Amino acid sequence: MYFAGRLESKNTEEYKDAARFAKDLGLSECVTDMLHMSDTELEHEKYFLSVIVDRWILRPVTLFYNGVRHHFMVHS
Repeated sequence: MYFAGRLESKNTEEYKDAARFAKDLGLSECVTDMLHMSDTELEHEKYFLSVIVDRWILRPVTLFYNGVRHHFMVHS
């Protein structure tokens, strides 16, 4: 679940980048879809955090992987 949340977090940012690129290219019809997909990925990220937030293993794993729990909490 932890790694699924990390993946969703990266996807969120990639969809925002895609929306920005679409706008720059004049593909305005794609911008709304990309932003909607980014929001959906954020909901997935929040779900995965909710599943693991109270697990004892979360703290050592997040320390090992550069404080991703903090990243989750900032985006929540």
